[in-house]
Amino acid sequence: SLRRRLLEIIRDDLEIHELLFRNSNERDKFINDVIKIRNTLAHGLSDEAFNYNYEMLLTLTNKLKIIVECAILHELGFNEEEIKNIAVRRLKELAKWKLIALW
Repeated sequence: SLRRRLLEIIRDDLEIHELLFRNSNERDKFINDVIKIRNTLAHGLSDEAFNYNYEMLLTLTNKLKIIVECAILHELGFNEEEIKNIAVRRLKELAKWKLIALW
């Protein structure tokens, strides 16, 4: 399932987890929101289920991008320190332009 795969990816890289989420509750809310939006878009659920504002969607999308980028870099053989440096640089760029809400 999507939930299981997201948890696997996020748990595999604890440093990225710490960069993106304050705690496991915040991580779980992120995963739940991503799954709810995906299900709404994929299965055409009612508009009532899709009541997210633009800023929240932007933050979710950008966090998801960073998670996927880190997973790809890991698969390509980058070490943890290189991946963390790339993720930190990406987060700073996004935060500078207010394209991601960091805690």
